[in-house]
Amino acid sequence: MSPDGHPLGTLCVLDTQPRALSPAQADGLAALARQIQHLFELRRYAIEQRRLLSEREAFAQQLESAQADLQRRHDLLQHSASHDALTGLLNRSALAQLQDSPDAMQRLGRAAYTLMVIDVDHFKQVNDRHGHLLGDRALRAVADAVAASIREDDIAVRYGGEEFLVVLPGTRLATASEIGERIRQRVARSSLPFALTVSIGVAGGEPGRDAPEQVFDRADQALYRAKASGRDRLVVDDS
Repeated sequence: MSPDGHPLGTLCVLDTQPRALSPAQADGLAALARQIQHLFELRRYAIEQRRLLSEREAFAQQLESAQADLQRRHDLLQHSASHDALTGLLNRSALAQLQDSPDAMQRLGRAAYTLMVIDVDHFKQVNDRHGHLLGDRALRAVADAVAASIREDDIAVRYGGEEFLVVLPGTRLATASEIGERIRQRVARSSLPFALTVSIGVAGGEPGRDAPEQVFDRADQALYRAKASGRDRLVVDDS
């Protein structure tokens, strides 16, 4: 019998001829039946424990999977909030966060740095003549050229509609000019059904001397001179 009174089965003994069991044999069979009943109960308990353990492991896996999914969603939301959806570069919101970060600004102020402002030449004509889909392809081509030309610690931002900003920490003007030229040449070689060029303005900042806003203004003025002198070129601030 089970502990709750349900019959589990019978214990039978067979022989080649009829005989009566002695009291000692009957007691032995009763003891054997109790042992079997005990083993059945142990087995039932073991199965139940394995089931509970399996359920706990399944729950733990579900919890871990849910936590991983939440983390992925969190990371995706953070990425979406700080990156431009079209180009994959940082957006102006992320740039503002960097400007408000003491650690980021302290890192930028430890050594000379440069700012590079990049503008797509005649972008309105690109959209008007070729449509916004190809205009988006043009912006992605510029972003790809920027990403392929800068280093891991550099910062690339889609600053406006067709304007990009690159921050090059610990970089002098000569090195920044080489990086800017690589970007300009990569853009010119883009696999687009029309010619695409960019104009670039570069300015340098010295720690303790130049505010980032001042460096940006000088780079923007250099960009203006690049566009005024024919576009498809890089101009370095000489102030």
